[in-house]
Amino acid sequence: MLWRRFRNKYHLIGTYCEKCKTGFYPPREVCPECRRGGKIVEKQFSNYGEIVTYTVVSAPPAGFEKGAPYALAIVKMDDNGPNVVGQVVDCDDEKLGMGLRVETTFRKIYEDGKEGIVQYGLKFMPITHENL
Repeated sequence: MLWRRFRNKYHLIGTYCEKCKTGFYPPREVCPECRRGGKIVEKQFSNYGEIVTYTVVSAPPAGFEKGAPYALAIVKMDDNGPNVVGQVVDCDDEKLGMGLRVETTFRKIYEDGKEGIVQYGLKFMPITHENL
């Protein structure tokens, strides 16, 4: 199946520079800091992180109108993981904020074209005692 060719899109699989200890998602072939001196390896990152900053999108781009308004956040993943941008779901407005602990979840992103091909990917949801 086609989705298997995009493992990193459906899992938090990126790359990691063993020299400078920096994680990248999506994956990179060369470390921008170490250049050729870095040693890049594939790495499965933690599914947990913390919101660094966020915004609420009320005027979405074409194709995303149904979900508006929605929150987008930059999340610093645990264990030397990268910063990842993603939508925050299942979160009350009053709980949304910097420092909120979140985990990845696999959700529908959008439907594409007349055939309605559904695109799935990673989003973030707050960590609660129910999903620990």
